[in-house]
Amino acid sequence: MTQMTKTIIIVLFLLGFYHFLLRRKIIKETILFVLGLIPSFFIFMWEGVRLETRLLIVSGIFLIVHLILKFLTVEPKMGEEKKSYLEIREWAETIFSSLLIAVFVMHFFIQAYKIPSRSMVPTFLVGDHLFAIKFPYGIRNPFKQGFLVKWRKPQRGEIVIFRYPLDTRKDFVKRVIGLPGEKLEIRDKVVYINDKKLEEPYVQHTDPRIYPKELSNRDNFGPIIIPEGCYFVMGDNRDESLDSRFWGPLEEKYIVGKPGLLFFPFSRARIVKGFYNYNEENK
Repeated sequence: MTQMTKTIIIVLFLLGFYHFLLRRKIIKETILFVLGLIPSFFIFMWEGVRLETRLLIVSGIFLIVHLILKFLTVEPKMGEEKKSYLEIREWAETIFSSLLIAVFVMHFFIQAYKIPSRSMVPTFLVGDHLFAIKFPYGIRNPFKQGFLVKWRKPQRGEIVIFRYPLDTRKDFVKRVIGLPGEKLEIRDKVVYINDKKLEEPYVQHTDPRIYPKELSNRDNFGPIIIPEGCYFVMGDNRDESLDSRFWGPLEEKYIVGKPGLLFFPFSRARIVKGFYNYNEENK
């Protein structure tokens, strides 16, 4: 979570406290609503779990607040108390439904990401903001890793967004280099697929040194046969990328989508060409 995002969350919650505690008549429903705001604030600021999970938890909190207001309280007859009561009920219902819709959209359709590292330079730079498309490969299972329905598999050259297998709270962006069943080897920074050199015009090398296999997997790796249901993914900035060379082939179940739009900074805004067409190159 960026500092700007944290600041926005803090401002929104302070405005909420000001509006309901200082500008409205305090009734027991007001206290209930504020008691829902307090844990929601700390949940939003908690970066130990994924954003979708945090949104779902907060949505659940305000569902409980809404149900209590609807079934366990009595609407005041008139005056400021009635006005405050109706407004609090409306806000609780709105927050619950809005966050639930946001979770649904983020899981199945589109989500914003920020590039935190240099692993995809020059394709993506540190600080680039992307909208990821979540449905190009199928419908993801909302309860566990994997797909409910699959209609397409990633192709060589595609850029994919996936959950880092060693810590699924993190999302990585890499390019698909090797496909299931293929033989992959890296010799002195050059990738070979089934013993044929792979042309990669998108690759950048920032370190002229070449490490032997005994020292590091960075420049010399394999050969390996990529397991079924797995993909070998690598960053375009090969000398500064934590990828399949170090933690192994990526299981398909961790893939969540692909970049669709780079929207910030505005000077670099564009529709992302997330696929390098090897077939066109070989014609």
